[in-house]
Amino acid sequence: MDNRQQKIQYHPPFCAALELELRANKRQISCEAEHNLNSKPNTIDLLVVKMEEQTRIQSGLGAIFRKYNLFEYKSPQDVLNRKIYYRTIGYANLYIAYESEAYSMDEVSISFVRDGMPQKLMEQFREEDFTIREYEPGIYHVTKTGHVDMQIIVLRQLGAEYKWITKLNDRVEREDMQSLMNEIQYLEDMEDRLNAESVLDVITRLNQNKE
Repeated sequence: MDNRQQKIQYHPPFCAALELELRANKRQISCEAEHNLNSKPNTIDLLVVKMEEQTRIQSGLGAIFRKYNLFEYKSPQDVLNRKIYYRTIGYANLYIAYESEAYSMDEVSISFVRDGMPQKLMEQFREEDFTIREYEPGIYHVTKTGHVDMQIIVLRQLGAEYKWITKLNDRVEREDMQSLMNEIQYLEDMEDRLNAESVLDVITRLNQNKE
Protein backbone atom coordinates (compact mmCIF):
# COMPACT_ATOMS: atom_id res chain seq x y z
CA MET A 1 0.00 0.00 0.00
CA ASP A 2 1.52 3.36 -1.03
CA ASN A 3 1.33 6.63 0.90
CA ARG A 4 -1.35 7.96 -1.46
CA GLN A 5 -3.73 5.13 -0.56
CA GLN A 6 -2.93 5.30 3.15
CA LYS A 7 -4.06 8.94 3.34
CA ILE A 8 -7.36 8.44 1.56
CA GLN A 9 -10.46 8.30 3.75
CA TYR A 10 -12.85 5.89 2.06
CA HIS A 11 -15.88 6.04 4.34
CA PRO A 12 -17.13 9.57 3.50
CA PRO A 13 -17.08 9.04 -0.29
CA PHE A 14 -18.60 5.57 0.12
CA CYS A 15 -21.48 7.05 2.09
CA ALA A 16 -21.85 9.79 -0.52
CA ALA A 17 -21.85 7.22 -3.34
CA LEU A 18 -24.45 5.05 -1.62
CA GLU A 19 -26.70 8.06 -1.04
CA LEU A 20 -26.46 8.77 -4.77
CA GLU A 21 -27.41 5.18 -5.58
CA LEU A 22 -30.42 5.45 -3.24
CA ARG A 23 -31.42 8.99 -4.20
CA ALA A 24 -34.68 7.84 -5.81
CA ASN A 25 -35.90 7.33 -2.22
CA LYS A 26 -34.04 10.19 -0.56
CA ARG A 27 -37.26 11.69 0.83
CA GLN A 28 -38.24 8.39 2.45
CA ILE A 29 -34.91 7.48 4.09
CA SER A 30 -32.39 9.05 6.40
CA CYS A 31 -28.66 8.38 5.94
CA GLU A 32 -26.13 9.01 8.70
CA ALA A 33 -22.44 8.35 8.16
CA GLU A 34 -20.33 6.99 11.02
CA HIS A 35 -23.21 6.78 13.48
CA ASN A 36 -21.82 6.59 17.02
CA LEU A 37 -23.14 3.85 19.29
CA ASN A 38 -23.28 5.27 22.79
CA SER A 39 -19.65 6.44 22.60
CA LYS A 40 -16.53 6.00 20.51
CA PRO A 41 -15.08 3.74 19.14
CA ASN A 42 -18.33 1.83 18.47
CA THR A 43 -19.21 3.41 15.14
CA ILE A 44 -21.44 2.18 12.33
CA ASP A 45 -19.99 3.10 8.91
CA LEU A 46 -23.40 4.09 7.59
CA LEU A 47 -26.90 3.91 9.03
CA VAL A 48 -29.89 4.08 6.69
CA VAL A 49 -33.30 4.50 8.33
CA LYS A 50 -36.51 4.11 6.35
CA MET A 51 -38.81 6.92 7.46
CA GLU A 52 -41.87 4.87 6.48
CA GLU A 53 -41.49 1.12 6.77
CA GLN A 54 -43.73 0.40 3.78
CA THR A 55 -41.44 2.38 1.45
CA ARG A 56 -40.13 0.27 -1.42
CA ILE A 57 -36.47 1.03 -2.13
CA GLN A 58 -35.99 1.26 -5.89
CA SER A 59 -32.28 0.38 -5.91
CA GLY A 60 -31.31 -3.29 -5.72
CA LEU A 61 -28.89 -2.27 -2.97
CA GLY A 62 -31.88 -1.77 -0.68
CA ALA A 63 -33.96 -4.82 -1.55
CA ILE A 64 -33.42 -6.35 1.91
CA PHE A 65 -33.93 -3.10 3.81
CA ARG A 66 -35.88 -3.16 7.04
CA LYS A 67 -36.56 -0.14 9.24
CA TYR A 68 -32.92 0.17 10.36
CA ASN A 69 -30.09 -0.75 8.01
CA LEU A 70 -26.43 -0.94 9.00
CA PHE A 71 -23.59 -0.82 6.46
CA GLU A 72 -20.05 -2.05 7.02
CA TYR A 73 -17.78 -0.85 4.21
CA LYS A 74 -14.29 -2.19 3.57
CA SER A 75 -11.91 -0.32 1.29
CA PRO A 76 -10.08 -2.23 -1.49
CA GLN A 77 -7.13 -2.80 0.84
CA ASP A 78 -9.18 -4.06 3.80
CA VAL A 79 -10.31 -7.59 4.61
CA LEU A 80 -13.84 -8.75 5.34
CA ASN A 81 -13.65 -11.75 7.63
CA ARG A 82 -15.34 -13.55 10.50
CA LYS A 83 -14.08 -11.01 13.03
CA ILE A 84 -15.70 -8.13 11.13
CA TYR A 85 -18.93 -10.14 10.87
CA TYR A 86 -19.10 -10.70 14.64
CA ARG A 87 -18.26 -7.07 15.36
CA THR A 88 -21.02 -5.83 13.08
CA ILE A 89 -23.56 -8.20 14.64
CA GLY A 90 -22.50 -6.70 17.97
CA TYR A 91 -23.08 -3.20 16.60
CA ALA A 92 -26.56 -4.21 15.50
CA ASN A 93 -27.39 -5.43 19.00
CA LEU A 94 -25.96 -2.27 20.55
CA TYR A 95 -28.01 -0.14 18.18
CA ILE A 96 -31.21 -1.87 19.23
CA ALA A 97 -30.25 -1.60 22.90
CA TYR A 98 -29.22 2.07 22.93
CA GLU A 99 -30.42 3.94 19.89
CA SER A 100 -33.49 2.65 18.08
CA GLU A 101 -37.13 1.97 18.82
CA ALA A 102 -36.72 -1.55 17.46
CA TYR A 103 -37.40 -4.48 19.76
CA SER A 104 -35.89 -7.26 17.67
CA MET A 105 -33.50 -8.00 14.82
CA ASP A 106 -36.54 -8.39 12.55
CA GLU A 107 -36.41 -4.62 12.10
CA VAL A 108 -32.71 -4.57 11.20
CA SER A 109 -30.61 -5.50 8.18
CA ILE A 110 -26.84 -5.63 7.77
CA SER A 111 -24.94 -4.94 4.56
CA PHE A 112 -21.26 -5.77 4.07
CA VAL A 113 -19.63 -3.93 1.17
CA ARG A 114 -16.29 -4.90 -0.35
CA ASP A 115 -14.54 -4.52 -3.70
CA GLY A 116 -13.93 -8.26 -4.09
CA MET A 117 -15.74 -11.39 -2.98
CA PRO A 118 -14.93 -12.44 0.65
CA GLN A 119 -14.56 -16.10 -0.31
CA LYS A 120 -13.61 -17.48 3.09
CA LEU A 121 -16.44 -15.71 4.89
CA MET A 122 -18.95 -16.95 2.31
CA GLU A 123 -17.68 -20.51 2.76
CA GLN A 124 -18.13 -20.20 6.51
CA PHE A 125 -21.70 -19.00 6.01
CA ARG A 126 -22.45 -22.06 3.86
CA GLU A 127 -20.90 -24.38 6.44
CA GLU A 128 -23.24 -22.91 9.05
CA ASP A 129 -26.32 -23.51 6.87
CA PHE A 130 -26.95 -19.94 5.82
CA THR A 131 -28.83 -19.62 2.55
CA ILE A 132 -26.94 -17.49 0.02
CA ARG A 133 -28.89 -16.19 -2.96
CA GLU A 134 -27.55 -13.93 -5.68
CA TYR A 135 -30.29 -11.33 -5.89
CA GLU A 136 -28.60 -9.69 -8.86
CA PRO A 137 -24.96 -9.54 -10.04
CA GLY A 138 -22.82 -8.50 -7.08
CA ILE A 139 -25.62 -8.54 -4.46
CA TYR A 140 -25.84 -11.69 -2.33
CA HIS A 141 -28.61 -12.12 0.22
CA VAL A 142 -27.51 -14.18 3.23
CA THR A 143 -30.33 -15.54 5.38
CA LYS A 144 -30.96 -18.05 8.12
CA THR A 145 -33.98 -18.65 10.35
CA GLY A 146 -33.60 -16.66 13.56
CA HIS A 147 -30.70 -14.57 12.23
CA VAL A 148 -30.69 -10.94 11.12
CA ASP A 149 -31.00 -10.58 7.33
CA MET A 150 -27.69 -9.74 5.67
CA GLN A 151 -26.29 -9.02 2.26
CA ILE A 152 -22.82 -9.08 0.77
CA ILE A 153 -22.28 -6.40 -1.89
CA VAL A 154 -19.31 -7.15 -4.18
CA LEU A 155 -18.52 -3.89 -5.97
CA ARG A 156 -16.52 -5.50 -8.80
CA GLN A 157 -19.57 -7.53 -9.82
CA LEU A 158 -22.24 -4.84 -9.73
CA GLY A 159 -23.98 -3.82 -12.94
CA ALA A 160 -23.37 -0.66 -14.95
CA GLU A 161 -26.40 1.06 -13.37
CA TYR A 162 -24.40 1.53 -10.15
CA LYS A 163 -22.38 4.42 -11.49
CA TRP A 164 -21.05 5.83 -8.24
CA ILE A 165 -20.44 3.12 -5.69
CA THR A 166 -18.44 0.97 -8.14
CA LYS A 167 -15.86 3.67 -8.89
CA LEU A 168 -14.15 3.93 -5.49
CA ASN A 169 -10.96 2.26 -6.74
CA ASP A 170 -7.84 2.85 -8.84
CA ARG A 171 -9.27 1.18 -11.98
CA VAL A 172 -11.24 4.15 -13.26
CA GLU A 173 -10.51 5.13 -16.87
CA ARG A 174 -11.02 8.38 -18.76
CA GLU A 175 -14.37 7.33 -20.23
CA ASP A 176 -15.64 6.37 -16.74
CA MET A 177 -14.71 9.77 -15.38
CA GLN A 178 -16.31 11.53 -18.33
CA SER A 179 -19.50 9.54 -17.78
CA LEU A 180 -19.65 10.65 -14.13
CA MET A 181 -19.00 14.26 -15.09
CA ASN A 182 -21.89 14.08 -17.56
CA GLU A 183 -24.08 12.49 -14.88
CA ILE A 184 -23.51 15.43 -12.54
CA GLN A 185 -25.21 17.73 -15.03
CA TYR A 186 -28.48 15.93 -14.35
CA LEU A 187 -28.25 16.19 -10.56
CA GLU A 188 -30.61 19.00 -9.63
CA ASP A 189 -30.43 18.60 -5.85
CA MET A 190 -27.53 20.44 -4.20
CA GLU A 191 -26.97 17.63 -1.68
CA ASP A 192 -26.64 15.16 -4.54
CA ARG A 193 -24.10 17.41 -6.23
CA LEU A 194 -22.05 17.69 -3.04
CA ASN A 195 -22.07 13.90 -2.69
CA ALA A 196 -20.95 13.58 -6.30
CA GLU A 197 -18.07 15.99 -5.69
CA SER A 198 -16.97 13.92 -2.68
CA VAL A 199 -16.93 10.76 -4.80
CA LEU A 200 -15.09 12.44 -7.68
CA ASP A 201 -12.46 13.79 -5.31
CA VAL A 202 -11.43 10.37 -4.02
CA ILE A 203 -11.62 8.84 -7.53
CA THR A 204 -9.26 11.54 -8.80
CA ARG A 205 -6.80 10.94 -5.97
CA LEU A 206 -6.85 7.19 -6.47
CA ASN A 207 -6.23 7.54 -10.20
CA GLN A 208 -3.98 10.61 -10.25
CA ASN A 209 -1.14 8.81 -12.05
CA LYS A 210 -3.32 8.28 -15.12
CA GLU A 211 -3.89 10.67 -17.97
